[in-house]
Amino acid sequence: LYGLREYKKIKAYQKDFDFLSMKAGNGSPPKVIRVVEVDEFKTKVILKSEGIGVDRYTGKTNDLTSALGQIVEVIKPCKNPKFIEFHLTTKSLPSKVSYYECEEENIRPYTFTVGESLGGFLTQDIATLPHMLIAGTTGGGKSVFFKQVLVSLLKSTNNLQLYLLDLKKGVEMRPFEDLPNVRVIKTEEGAVTVLKNLKDEMDRRFTYMEKHKLKEIDPKKHKMDKIIIGVDEASVLYTKSKSNSSKNRLIEESRELTDELIKLSRAAGIHLILATQKVTKETIDTKVQENIGGRMCFKMNTLQGSMTVLGNKKALSLPDVKGRGIWATGNKFVEVQAPFLSEDELEGELSALVSEFKTKYKTFH
Repeated sequence: LYGLREYKKIKAYQKDFDFLSMKAGNGSPPKVIRVVEVDEFKTKVILKSEGIGVDRYTGKTNDLTSALGQIVEVIKPCKNPKFIEFHLTTKSLPSKVSYYECEEENIRPYTFTVGESLGGFLTQDIATLPHMLIAGTTGGGKSVFFKQVLVSLLKSTNNLQLYLLDLKKGVEMRPFEDLPNVRVIKTEEGAVTVLKNLKDEMDRRFTYMEKHKLKEIDPKKHKMDKIIIGVDEASVLYTKSKSNSSKNRLIEESRELTDELIKLSRAAGIHLILATQKVTKETIDTKVQENIGGRMCFKMNTLQGSMTVLGNKKALSLPDVKGRGIWATGNKFVEVQAPFLSEDELEGELSALVSEFKTKYKTFH
């Protein structure tokens, strides 16, 4: 029965491809050999296509869309060039989603928008992750996503402090510096000092929780802000140098402190967001990776990169669209178009937040 169902799917797609009347030099048409239903919207079709290259199909994308009754997202050769892989969908994501389209979704404290999926907008409470990794190659949307997450969290509540570790001289995080509840750290020495202080704060909160028989900190009730530690380009902070031993001591200390924080800090209301171009055991320790609940992975150029972040090749197969990524929590992987917030819009949002703190409309503990 299973074989019959598969046979019927293959025959149906074969009929659609035959409609295009494409033939090789010897007169043989392409042959559908496999149909995989990826999810309720997406299908992957593998075609045996001897003598007919990818370019000929790409040139007939509109005809394929019409014949198949689905949107053709990707056409690419398989490892064996005699076979071609088609990624089809009955519903497509937009190529751009404005931050302001998603903003109304963030109605709960400590919440940010992940992006628009085929099932609608996805939002996430930082407390339930409790730590997050953002990865992807340059130009894919990693930095924009990181900043809009920070802005969303800042706007969502009064009970928040941000510690942003940006060892590229603070260039990326500069717009956040004017906020009274944000501190930007620009050196390895500063990063170690802050991580030590935050570990001490975590220990202090655990002592408080033990004394009052609490399972976790409630920021409003216990007058202790949630703390977000954001590390921009984590590889700069955590990758050891081959020649600078004094710098390596600071890096090793940073790795150890991060490991301690990420294992225990959720109940104390302390959360980490790490952003990086590449994730390896040299850049982010394996023990740290194991304690990260949410992963946003933008386009990866290598299979190894996608496998390291997601454990599969989904980030390698993403279309070449800025802001398109895979949101992973547990064993669930969702393709999303992340919200876009321009630099001018970012500065406008942060200026408005500065004004709210000056007028005491916004405060923090």
